[in-house]
Amino acid sequence: MGSTLLKVILFMQLTHRSSSAQVFDAFVAAEKGNYSGLAYLLVAYDMMWFHAMNFGENVSKVLSADYDPDRDYEAKMDPPGSIIGSPVGEYLGAFKYGGWPIKPIAEEYRKLRHITLICQTLQSFTEKNVNV
Repeated sequence: MGSTLLKVILFMQLTHRSSSAQVFDAFVAAEKGNYSGLAYLLVAYDMMWFHAMNFGENVSKVLSADYDPDRDYEAKMDPPGSIIGSPVGEYLGAFKYGGWPIKPIAEEYRKLRHITLICQTLQSFTEKNVNV
């Protein structure tokens, strides 16, 4: 089975409460010998992954802002013993092989200048957002 693909779709599915249940159901069923849920997740990868983001835009921003060619992204983001790790890090690590022109933005824009923290909560679906 494509373990990297499965990890990527798990990562994506676990970011939303409504789709997280599908992930857990798939593993519970697989433990009982029914792998159809995991197969669905692999099919969902093809349907979701390339529609989830604009790869060219994201790659160009990451590589020009803070990409470090000497850092081993694959090893750092998927340490031994990790269940899922950060499967998207494997894609980032692939850029060490070249093929994408990297021209860093000016140093002044690559350093954090200030942080603004905004907390927002939704009290109920019928009430408007309330700033905390």
